[in-house]
Amino acid sequence: MLQDVKTKHSEITAFNSRGKLFALSDHKGIMAQLNGDGNTLVYLSFKAAKEWLDTCGIPFDQPQETKMYFLNNLKTGMNP
Repeated sequence: MLQDVKTKHSEITAFNSRGKLFALSDHKGIMAQLNGDGNTLVYLSFKAAKEWLDTCGIPFDQPQETKMYFLNNLKTGMNP
């Protein structure tokens, strides 16, 4: 989640001024939703094997660690 987007990230507000943003390609996607409280929720999607959630090693019970995993792997080209 990006908080207080209008103030802290005005470039994102300008880019996503209609409230929803989708970028989809090659079995991957990123979506952003501008909410009325000034925050933007960001969602990722990708194609993965059925067992991936059980074998990926991502600590889903630790949100900050999970976030860092995805940010680091998006930069390097995630391939689950």
